[in-house]
Amino acid sequence: MRIRRGLLFLGLGCLALVIVSNIVRQAVTRQPLIDSSGIALGQSYQLDGQLDDDLAALAETIDLKLGSIVQGDAALIGGTITINGRVNGDLTAVGESLLIGPAAEITGSATFLVKEVKIDGRVDGIINMRGENLQINSTAHLNGEIFACAGTIAYEGSLRPEQIRPCSESEALEYLDRGDIFRDAGITLPPLNIHVGNSPATGWLFSILGALAFSGLSILAVVIFPRQISHMEESIRANPRGLGGVGFMVFLLAIGISFAFAVILAIVPPIGVLLIPVYFIGGIIFFGMTLAGWITVALLFGDLLLRRFTRTAFPPLVTAAVGNFALFFFWQILLLIPLAALLLLAIPTSIGLGAAVLTRMGTKPSHKSYFVQG
Repeated sequence: MRIRRGLLFLGLGCLALVIVSNIVRQAVTRQPLIDSSGIALGQSYQLDGQLDDDLAALAETIDLKLGSIVQGDAALIGGTITINGRVNGDLTAVGESLLIGPAAEITGSATFLVKEVKIDGRVDGIINMRGENLQINSTAHLNGEIFACAGTIAYEGSLRPEQIRPCSESEALEYLDRGDIFRDAGITLPPLNIHVGNSPATGWLFSILGALAFSGLSILAVVIFPRQISHMEESIRANPRGLGGVGFMVFLLAIGISFAFAVILAIVPPIGVLLIPVYFIGGIIFFGMTLAGWITVALLFGDLLLRRFTRTAFPPLVTAAVGNFALFFFWQILLLIPLAALLLLAIPTSIGLGAAVLTRMGTKPSHKSYFVQG
């Protein structure tokens, strides 16, 4: 009872930390985080110099100022995007509004998934646009074809009639609509020289491989840590519902801590960097407790199945393998019903995590196990 109360206080404290961090984030004007590879995250992003790399920016407002140069492709995701600089590559923009100013130059192709697009500058390549309104002013200099799936298209100046093409003829937009970027993905298994595409067989293959991997881990855990597994197993048998609640609270606590850490890293980067090792160690501990809990739940599930169908007690090594394969098999079947698959994954994981927390990874003494020998 005392442990549950402590977890509740920790969860409430983490929630308070998240709320305070959000208030501070709204009150403090901060620069986006950007590293040498040209990845920018923040409330707003501005580029007023030269970037000798590709640019990927995610912000509420994005502004490539006059004189700025991106020596590569640019992918911009934001609410309001303004470009008055030069992009020596392809441009991809996703957002509410996009302005390509009179001084802007895009040397490659452009793809716009933007509600409102206004073009005053130069675009040398093909333009693919999906949105509501496209406005091309007289100062615009467009050399390629324009495929615009928009409700309103207004243009001035010297555009050639053949430049405006039906959006249904755009291979790029059709590619995005079909989702072929995911459908064409596949994996080749070099030892067997077998190509596995994105198909139902792929899911089954990786479920089997995952079941094998977890079965191996379960067998090792039973062999190396029999007493610890026994303590967790006994606690699950005694109170699975209570352990599920504790595990769920720990999951919420982990999510809250992760969110708070991300906010601190964005607001005060020096402190966030100092906290990275602590967060990393905490993540390893959390992963270890989750894994130990899952192994224990699989062990119990395998024992339940074997006793029900054979009415014979099997060694823990066998029950661990059977339990893992059975859980993975049921999960693969329930993927047809996503909510059921999520529950199958969340409930036993929460119960196992709760057992790992309350028994301190099985180090807390417990009653003698039913079938795992210490």
